[in-house]
Order: sequence, then structure tokens, then C-alpha cells
Amino acid sequence: MDASVNLDVMARTTPGFSGADLANLCNEAALLAARHNREAVSQADLEEARDKVSYGRERRSRRITDRERKLTAYHEAGHALVALHNPHSTPLHKVTIIPRGRAYLGATFSMPKEDVYTRSKLELEADMEMSMGGRAAEELVIGDITTGASGDIDHLTRIARLMICMYGMSDKLGPVKYGNHPSQPFMRYDAAPEDSVSPETAREIDLEIRRLTSRAMQSARDCLTAHRDQLEKLAKALLERETLSIEEINELLGLKPEPEADELRPETTLRPTEDDGTAEQGL
Repeated sequence: MDASVNLDVMARTTPGFSGADLANLCNEAALLAARHNREAVSQADLEEARDKVSYGRERRSRRITDRERKLTAYHEAGHALVALHNPHSTPLHKVTIIPRGRAYLGATFSMPKEDVYTRSKLELEADMEMSMGGRAAEELVIGDITTGASGDIDHLTRIARLMICMYGMSDKLGPVKYGNHPSQPFMRYDAAPEDSVSPETAREIDLEIRRLTSRAMQSARDCLTAHRDQLEKLAKALLERETLSIEEINELLGLKPEPEADELRPETTLRPTEDDGTAEQGL
């Protein structure tokens, strides 16, 4: 490995990787270095290998309309800005509009500075708001919405349901666990409690979920409306450079680096090209 390699960054951006995943990542990085006739693996090789292992290889040859590419830039810029302006969000790592694998037109990556095992209500709410940054940007820029936020909405809804049904974070329903779903690792959002409550309670749960998700969406709207100039700058820069690191984003927007503080878990917000067989619409 050459001097550019930062193992701390790699450790913080590979949560949940098994030993086999890490071995695959290293093999892919070595292949990338060999392909470019380099004797040592670089940080760029490791990061590209990580993204390939997680989300598939880059597909620069993929045919994407200018309208779709522009909308992707605004969508990802929206995610990034909502995260940047919420002190409880996971610090950003990079944003890209390079298509990857079969499913993704762009992605916004976040990275913690240390391992964490619990999260606060404010942190989960910040996660929800970031999830809606892409859709809020669509509304603001084109006055319409697309299927591109399908994965974001799924993520948002699962967080809200877990907050209410498993973590007792609803002021209205109180510290009660609803449903008989077995305990899940705290950081997982891919499971929701089973329905084993009365119809009346189920309706109250649905209302609370809608309240939390609607509030997250409105917060994202308010943030991007207040920082519309930054949204335009960031989207334009993504269209020109395709990938921006947090250092480049801070320089572009004139922001100070993230201070050392209570950091959160890593999140990856990805924009799929399809949802239930429906192709994503462009700008």
C-alpha cells in the first residue's frame, strides 16, 4: 500500500463487512492497481473497490438523459445539504452521480468518526430528514416528484415505525413496545414489528408514523428553501465533476470542517433507477 492509504477511513466506511467482504475488497483494490500498472495499492483503489463490492461497478457507459442526470445531481445535493445543516446528522464523506451496478444513478455517503451502538431520538430524526432531502430537492427544482425517492421513503418509514413500535420514542404512545417481533440489532432498519395490536392502536401507530415522516419531509423542504443557493452550487459542481469529497464540498460552499463531536452511524443514501419495474423519470 502507498502513503495515501488511510486505514482509519476504510474502517469507518466498511461497517458490517465480514472477513470475506474485506478480503474481496483488498483483492479488488489490488486488481485495480495492477490494471493501472501501479506497484502499490492507493486509497483511491481501496475506495473504488469498497464501492464496487457494496454496490457494483461504475457504469459510465450507461445511457442517461441530460434531464435525468441533472435531476440526479439535485437529488443527491439535496441529501447532502440536509445532512450538512443538521448538527445531529452523520458527517458526510462524499457525493457522486456516477451510475453504479444495475440499480443506482447516484449516492450520498456518510461516515462516523467512531463506532457507536446506540442512537438518540434527535439522531434518528436527522436520519429521516436526510432521507427526504432528495425528494425535497425535486419538489423545489421541478415542482414535481419522481420514483427516485422510493428507497428513501422505505428507509424513512422503517425508521419511524421502529422509533414508535420498538424504541418507545413516541410522546403520544409512550415507552411501549408494540408487536411481537424478536429483538433486532439497534442499527438495523430492515425489520419492523409484527402486527399484533388492536385496530385502534394500529391506527394510532399509523398516525404517529405519518406525523414523523411528514415532519421530516417538511424539515428537509425548509432546509433546502433556506439554502437554495447552496443547492444550485452543489448540483452544478456534481454535474461538472461527478464526485465530490466532503473537503471539496466544504470548500465549494465556504463551510468549516465538521467539528469533533458525538458522531453517528454511517448511512448510504442511494438513488435507484427503478422501483417495482417503473423507470425513474428525468428532469
